[in-house]
Amino acid sequence: LTIFALSMVFALCRVLLQFLSRDVIKQSLELQEARNTKGAVSEMLDKLCDCVIYLDSELRVSQPAPQLRSLLHSRKTYEGTSILKVIQQEDHERFQTALTSNSGSHVLLCIKDAYNMQVSVQVVFTAFQDWNG
Repeated sequence: LTIFALSMVFALCRVLLQFLSRDVIKQSLELQEARNTKGAVSEMLDKLCDCVIYLDSELRVSQPAPQLRSLLHSRKTYEGTSILKVIQQEDHERFQTALTSNSGSHVLLCIKDAYNMQVSVQVVFTAFQDWNG
């Protein structure tokens, strides 16, 4: 009787392990597909846009932005900087409104370069899930 019970527990564990393995594999494939999509969209944006900036949920530049640095004739990397510090104060509300719209929305804004000259830009928003935590 105990051998039967042990074999049942073993069989149940094996089925559970197969189920969990299948779920983990499925999630891993979905994650890889999302990363591939993000990579393809990022590559397309890099080719189409003069400047591509990645923002975190707090609207801080999440990685070095050499294109922004060049556009603004600056030496800063802008990583960790709130994008609102770059955008003219009078355009903050328009930026926030466009940001909460659907992905793919756009807005015309003014930013100031290192020489305090206004630069008009068209900002296009694309949202990505942060898969790195």
